[in-house]
Amino acid sequence: MVSDTYSIKTVCGNMYVHIIYDDLGNIQHIITNLGKSGTCVRVQLSAYTSLINAMLKFMTKEQCVVAINSSTGHKCQGQQTETCVDLLGRLLVDVLLDENLDLQEEGD
Repeated sequence: MVSDTYSIKTVCGNMYVHIIYDDLGNIQHIITNLGKSGTCVRVQLSAYTSLINAMLKFMTKEQCVVAINSSTGHKCQGQQTETCVDLLGRLLVDVLLDENLDLQEEGD
C-alpha cells in the first residue's frame, strides 16, 4: 500500500490528512489529525472522517465526489475562512479527480 500525508493550515491549527491507497491507486482509507484544536472540533472532524471512510468503502468515486461536495460550503466561526470539513473535502475531491493539488504535501 502507498500513502500520502498532507498538511493543511486551518484557523484551529494544522490539519494533517493521511491518505492510504490500494495497489490500484484508489483511496482505501483516510486518517485525520488536527493540531492545537479543542475537543469539539476534533470530534466533528473525526465524525466527518468516519463518514468519508464509509463512503469510500461503499460508493463509487463519482458518488463520493457528489456527496463530499454537498457537505461543504460552510464558514468557520463566522469568518470568511473555510472550515476543516471544507478543506478536507476539497483535498479529497482533488485527489479523487486526480487534479493538481495546491496544498502542501508533507516532505515537499
